[in-house]
Amino acid sequence: ATSETIHTSTVITVSGDFLAPSLLSSLDGGSGMVDVLHALGVTHVSLGNHEADVPTEALRRHIEGDKFEWVNTNLRGLDDALDTYTEECILLEVGDHALDADSRESNSKKTVAILGLLSDDAGLYRPDAFEGATAGMESPADAIERIM
Repeated sequence: ATSETIHTSTVITVSGDFLAPSLLSSLDGGSGMVDVLHALGVTHVSLGNHEADVPTEALRRHIEGDKFEWVNTNLRGLDDALDTYTEECILLEVGDHALDADSRESNSKKTVAILGLLSDDAGLYRPDAFEGATAGMESPADAIERIM
């Protein structure tokens, strides 16, 4: 897990299925969507089953070149299959002034985990999805238990 200290009050995440939502994505490999997400200030993304709908090389380029961090908790074979790197889990230290459970202000920092979990339902993926990495996919429940 990577640990970061965030010096902003906003973390924006997208939980997958953003590279191939439209006809344009089939033409540009998701670049138009990524431009929009960059403009919105997205900080972290994870994979969805539709990320397998763009060509493998386009997905690799996005993982390596996009401004946001890619979080991939339960499809760890993807990194080898695509010869790239995704974070398994990101721990963010947030807040000097957080609200506690009773909604009173406290001066403690909190740690937040960002996970990127794909469904392990084999029916959602083509046999060659993610260069075959789905064959070794861990269930979301098992991945959460392992990480936490």
